[in-house]
Amino acid sequence: MHMITYQKESKLKLSFSGMVIRVSVIKKHNEFFKSLSRSGFIFGTANHHIFLMQEMMNPPCELVEFAEKHLKPLGLSEPKDYVIIPDYTAFGIDGFDYRLLNAPIPATENIPWLNSAMTPKGNYIWYESN
Repeated sequence: MHMITYQKESKLKLSFSGMVIRVSVIKKHNEFFKSLSRSGFIFGTANHHIFLMQEMMNPPCELVEFAEKHLKPLGLSEPKDYVIIPDYTAFGIDGFDYRLLNAPIPATENIPWLNSAMTPKGNYIWYESN
């Protein structure tokens, strides 16, 4: 089943590798959802500011391919409009590495419109207004 869910919460949980696209960018491109539909990659979670698509592979080959075939032809570019975040965990053999508590996910550190944190309950991302 394909679906896009909407959450009121500002923070979205990133469980796997992911692609985050700014909702403001999607609103400017009517072709986005047509392209999403043609790709077969019709699932994700959104809030008012960001749209998150995830895949369980690392590296996220399907997300990279989706960007190449569907986002770049629309004129979207990384990291201005979207970012691909490889799966990153702060858990090791002994459990959560508390040295990384609330540290940003490395792939998001230089993205001015996105913030993140690694916690014992998982990785979270949220829109950062400039």
